[in-house]
Amino acid sequence: MFDPALLTVDQVRKLPTIPFGQFERCEEIAACYFMQDDFGRVWYIGQAHNLRQQLVSEAAAVEDSVADRYAQFTANHITTVAIWSAPSDGVLAAATARWLELFDPPLNDPERPYRLPVIPDDLNPEQAARRFMEIKAMITALQAEAEALKPNVVSFVEEYGTDGQKIEIPELGKISLSARKNWRYSSEVEALSNKLKQLKKEEERNGTATVESVSRFPTARGLTDLR
Repeated sequence: MFDPALLTVDQVRKLPTIPFGQFERCEEIAACYFMQDDFGRVWYIGQAHNLRQQLVSEAAAVEDSVADRYAQFTANHITTVAIWSAPSDGVLAAATARWLELFDPPLNDPERPYRLPVIPDDLNPEQAARRFMEIKAMITALQAEAEALKPNVVSFVEEYGTDGQKIEIPELGKISLSARKNWRYSSEVEALSNKLKQLKKEEERNGTATVESVSRFPTARGLTDLR
């Protein structure tokens, strides 16, 4: 028997997705669907007994309530639709209620539609931001340590590795040596390269270039970066 209590956030992260707007690619199935942005944040959860038919018809709808909702999808940069295929029509309502409980998406809440969604886990938003900063600091420190180790690792692989190119580290994996060439180009090529950069910046400024997509991401600066 279907038990909605067994549904989890991790399941949604692994669901198949389609690009937002390409609803004709959906199957004609009973399903719950999740409107997501590039961060995987869920803005809206819906249910459909025939997924393709419902999404295609809603996208073309002119009724104020439906049209307003799809305008909100666009305004909030919805990029993908994750799809949970229901075992049967009878479990749709229970499953949708459970997903709404887990995610509490803003566009399902008419009283608070302008709040931001969060990705559910054990941390509140402030704790998540603090943990993000801590992880970024650890990554920076680890990258610096790894960079300092590179010369010794190259020497180790060259001396003990197969053909001086690769070596297996038990229980961890393999290290292979790669070569990257740094090229010095002729003055003519460098001039053309600089000219191309200038032309690109000029088109960005005057509006000739068009924005294909916009990605948003957090940039972290720790206290040590500000000293």
